[in-house]
Amino acid sequence: MDLEIRAPTSPELKLIKHSWFKSMQQKSDLGRLIRPDLFSPGANELIDRLSTANPPVVATLEAVPEEVLGWCVRSFDAVHYCYVKHDFRRQGVARRLTFGAKYYTIRTTAGTDAARKLNLLFNPFHLWSTP
Repeated sequence: MDLEIRAPTSPELKLIKHSWFKSMQQKSDLGRLIRPDLFSPGANELIDRLSTANPPVVATLEAVPEEVLGWCVRSFDAVHYCYVKHDFRRQGVARRLTFGAKYYTIRTTAGTDAARKLNLLFNPFHLWSTP
């Protein structure tokens, strides 16, 4: 599969932020443990801060560059969030998006399983070392 890794367009960036928020809200430790009135502003601030300091990238097929297969927000050695569409999982998309990373910072059920396969260590403190 010939993948292209590129910066997202403006509509894709909105989709990334929205899907990231919903996933954190429904499937992460943060979403389950924090009251909704505290979670929403805090999660939006965290997502904005991380995606500004570490611009997301999207994976597309070279033959179909307008279809996003997956996306990732990461700093040099930490993955803050990675998502791959269901139909494209187990085809190396996440491995390509996270290549060279050592840590992941936000725990979700699916993310923990994927991180185990990619040999990433959970390190929530890496969030606070990002500018």
